[in-house]
Formats: sequence, structure tokens, C-alpha cells
Amino acid sequence: MIVLTVLKIIGIVILCILALAILILLSVLFLPLRYKVRADYDSESGDYYLNLDIKWFLGILKIYGNLDKENGLDYWAKFFGKKIFSKDDEDEEDFEEDDYPELTEEYSDSRAKGESPEQTAGKEEPEEDSSTKVSLTKEELTEESGESEEAKEEAEEETKLPEIRKVRKKRGFLGKIKAFLDKISRFFQNIRYKTKAVCDKIKSVRDIIIYYKNLLEDEESKRAFAKAWNETKFFARKLKPGKFSLKIHYGAEDPSETGINYGRFAAITTFIGKEVRMLPDFEKKIIHADLFMKGAFRLYVLLVIACRLYFDKRFMKVVKRFRRRV
Repeated sequence: MIVLTVLKIIGIVILCILALAILILLSVLFLPLRYKVRADYDSESGDYYLNLDIKWFLGILKIYGNLDKENGLDYWAKFFGKKIFSKDDEDEEDFEEDDYPELTEEYSDSRAKGESPEQTAGKEEPEEDSSTKVSLTKEELTEESGESEEAKEEAEEETKLPEIRKVRKKRGFLGKIKAFLDKISRFFQNIRYKTKAVCDKIKSVRDIIIYYKNLLEDEESKRAFAKAWNETKFFARKLKPGKFSLKIHYGAEDPSETGINYGRFAAITTFIGKEVRMLPDFEKKIIHADLFMKGAFRLYVLLVIACRLYFDKRFMKVVKRFRRRV
């Protein structure tokens, strides 16, 4: 009975852990990742700013980023209220000791011994012992004897120099001819090898171009590209913000140019929607843009797209054919 009770408890614990893991996975996949974007630009003052705010699961995960003219770039991320990373952390990592003046060897040695630089400067160097002087004199004597022997050898070599020079002249002339002929043969061999390598490279590039050209013209490849394009449009629809507005205050130096550009904008308003508005200014040159965007995105969309593409045999076949040449 005790064994069965222990097994029952272990089974319940394992089921609880599995249920918790499944709950976390479903939360990550299906809970919306909410984002908010604000941006502003003014050509007169030169001011600009871009603000990004991302939240997930009632603020458990927060990602913030801000870029403006005065403060530059600032960003941070928090999980359960605790910072995961921030710009301040990266600034601390970039700190290096090399930014400060280097310590001298004496100062570093004194620090290792626990002494100050003044104490080390006050110490006198130890005097040399007489034994060291004696040893130095012995070394000098050996050096002098070695120099005398070298002088004798040089004198003997000078007596044999005429004969040695004759032999060297004969060998040197024949050696120069042989070296010159070797250089010429190596030069032509290098030209042949380089020409062959260039021809092989051109041939391989030509084969690759022909391979991909035939692959792009294939019907299966066209179907695969159409499949990828449809999945891209599906991703864009899911990522599309729920709220979007863009206000543009525009004016050119010439009022006629402002009117022409406003007419072009009016011609495409049916395609871009009423969320984008343009206010013309015929008196001064100005560009002032104000952007606001808010929406949500669920990560399961990426999983669905990946599964659709992976389990499509035709699409994966084309992908393998593309990767085969790479």
C-alpha cells in the first residue's frame, strides 16, 4: 500500500508539471504580445523621437525603447518587474581599465607588495659584490682569447681567398644561368595554372547560373514562391495594427510644388486609407510628421506558417533543390 501511495503521489506531481508546462506553452503561443509605437519629426527645429512599448501577459514581460535627439538611444526589458537587460548594463560592460593611464612597472610591483611608490623610490639599489666583479673580469678574459682565435682563423682564410674566388666564379655563373632558366619555367607554369583556375571558376559560375535559371523557370518553383508569398501576406495581416494614424504637415519652397505633391497624395488616398492625412502649407517649407501605431500579435501565427511550409512536400522539395547547389 505504501508503494502504491508513493507511486500515486509521483504520478500526480508529474501530471501537475506537465499541465503547468502545457499552460505556459499555450500562454506563450496564444496570449497577445501588445505593441505601441509613437514617432514624431519636425524639420524646423530638427527634433525627432521614436518610442516603442511592448507588453505581454498583463505586463509580466515589458520591452521599452526610446530614441530622441537630446538623450539618444535608451532601452530596457523587464520580466516580473526585474530587469533582464538595459542600455546601462551594456555601458558598464564597455568599461575597460585601458581607458585610464597605464601603471608603471615600479608602481605595479609596489602595489603587489603593499608598498607606496614613495617608499619604493626611497630605497637604494644594492651594491654589487666583489665576486660579481671577479666573474666579470674572467668573462672578459675568455672573450679576449676567443677574439684572438677568430683573428687567426681569418688570417688563414685570407691566404686561401684567391683559389676560393675562382671556384666560386665558375659555380656562380652556371648557377645564375640555371636559376634564370628555372624562373622562366616557373613563370610559364604559374601562368598555365592560373589560366586553368580562372577557366574552371568561370565554368563553375556558369553552371550555377544555368542551374538556378532553370530552377526559377520550373513550375514547382513558381508554386513554391506563390506559397511563400501567400504566407507572407497572411503574416502581414496578423501583424497589422488595430489603430494607425499618420499626420503629415508638408510645405515646399515653391507653392506650386506643394500643390503638385498634394495632388499626388490625394490620388493614392483610396489605397492607403483615411488613417494617413496630409496638411499642405503654401507659405513656408516644412515637414512635420506624427505617427501613432497600436496593435497585438500572437506567436502561434509563426508556428502555423512554419508548419504549413514544412509539411508542404512540394515547397520543401524546392528548398532542398536550392540548398543543394549552395
